[in-house]
Amino acid sequence: LARGKALRERGELENALALTQEAAKLDPDNLEAQKQLTKVSDAVLDKAEGLAADGKLRQAFELTSLVLNGAPRHPRAKRLDEKLRDQLAEQAFTKAHELAKADKLGAALAEYAACLTYRPDYPDAKLHFGRVKLDLENQLRFHVVLERFEGTGKNAAMVKGLSPKLLQQSFDERLLVAVVDKAPEDGAGVTLSGAFSDYDYTH
Repeated sequence: LARGKALRERGELENALALTQEAAKLDPDNLEAQKQLTKVSDAVLDKAEGLAADGKLRQAFELTSLVLNGAPRHPRAKRLDEKLRDQLAEQAFTKAHELAKADKLGAALAEYAACLTYRPDYPDAKLHFGRVKLDLENQLRFHVVLERFEGTGKNAAMVKGLSPKLLQQSFDERLLVAVVDKAPEDGAGVTLSGAFSDYDYTH
């Protein structure tokens, strides 16, 4: 408590809060600890509200979270937390939408994810997240263009049976690999061809 009070008076509120929360946890019936915890929590929330007013929402959210970690039912902290979550979710969603329009899909995906972290039920966020994820996967998908393989004699059956569809089935569908019979219009990918020789199979 003594260290926490000294830190609070020096303005080191985050460290003061952590020490005071620890003291209150060690001795829940200690009235002085509860009194000091109330003071330092109010000071941290005052700072958080000031940061929020200056547009520094994430820093404010981090401070509010510190208070709630020690006192999950703190009424003032809960109200501020709800307000900040709404603002941060809206901010992330707007930024994600702008990034997606600029075709910066990776950054857009991260912002949609942040929006859903703050507000899992944010309207349309899951829908947009899914669309951007799919678009990004399509951009990153590795295309293998399977050209005709060669083979004569007993190898002819293997050549005839090998197809893009058959080969695609051997890949885990979660891998961003597509085996196709012709190159994409943008020319992305790699062309694969080859020959079978000395293949033999007997019962």
